[in-house]
Amino acid sequence: MTLRSPSRRGALKGAAGIALMSVFQAWQLRAAQASVNVVASPYGPVAPVKDGATGLELLQLPAGFKYETFGWTNDAMKNGQPGPGAHDGMAVVSADGKDHDHHRRHDDDDDDDDDDGDRGNRSSAVLIRNHELGLGEPIPAPARYDTAFINAGAAGIGYPAGGNTLLVFRGHKWREVVPALGGTLANCCGGPTPWGSWLTCEETMVDLRPLGGLKHGYVFEVRSDPEETTGNPIVGMGRMSHEAAAVDGASAWRRFWSITFPYIRGLLMLALLFRTIEAFKLADLVILLTKGGNDTMTISYHLIRIANEQNKTSAVLRLTDPR
Repeated sequence: MTLRSPSRRGALKGAAGIALMSVFQAWQLRAAQASVNVVASPYGPVAPVKDGATGLELLQLPAGFKYETFGWTNDAMKNGQPGPGAHDGMAVVSADGKDHDHHRRHDDDDDDDDDDGDRGNRSSAVLIRNHELGLGEPIPAPARYDTAFINAGAAGIGYPAGGNTLLVFRGHKWREVVPALGGTLANCCGGPTPWGSWLTCEETMVDLRPLGGLKHGYVFEVRSDPEETTGNPIVGMGRMSHEAAAVDGASAWRRFWSITFPYIRGLLMLALLFRTIEAFKLADLVILLTKGGNDTMTISYHLIRIANEQNKTSAVLRLTDPR
């Protein structure tokens, strides 16, 4: 893997590797062809259908079905710059307008485009998409991790060009591409979180510090509002060649015990120590006012009473000692 194209999909290097790959691929192709079981579509026969956006016949579909592509490489993003390529892992992280008031606020002046029957339907969705890129033109996102210009000679020249873009939908219609994260490398796959964000993974461990950059091999959190994405790596998830990530759906109690409690454990122990000291100090008022009556017994006063009784018993034993 080189900095120019850090991809797990790169061809095997060397003639022996290419020959072995060709033999293996031919065997896979024959096996796949032998196991194909073509069945008739329950919706009728399929035929080439033109893409609603480009007019190209990209898919074969039954009669009455239609489709539309969006977010092609080099298509203009919201900021007017060409969209990055090498599309990889992605997920819809929020829907129904719950988590993207930002996009709604900046989209109100485009209502005249809603001429497809969706006028007044303000439901929305955000799809976060990875770009598995090496060195090149950086994604112009508000949050960027490694901003250094790298000259690695034959391995590549440019900025860390990986990262993420947001594909915003409004009223069942695609609206725009918004850059969300830049300055990363080889963003392969990732995983959605239960709280409506995306964990994007760097599938590389290249260390660019000798060339003026940063270490790579981290997981980053990308949110549906680009202004909330920090560009800071989640160091606690380790530095390695990450392929994907997942949240195991832990309960509220498990999240508290495993995530929240370790952060506040020291403060809780300090508070417990102070309260214990205070509990043992509260004895003078009880002695002066109630002598422990009327349910005013405290730990410290109880210990004092036990000590006094033991002292009296020891004195009696000393007086009756036959020796």
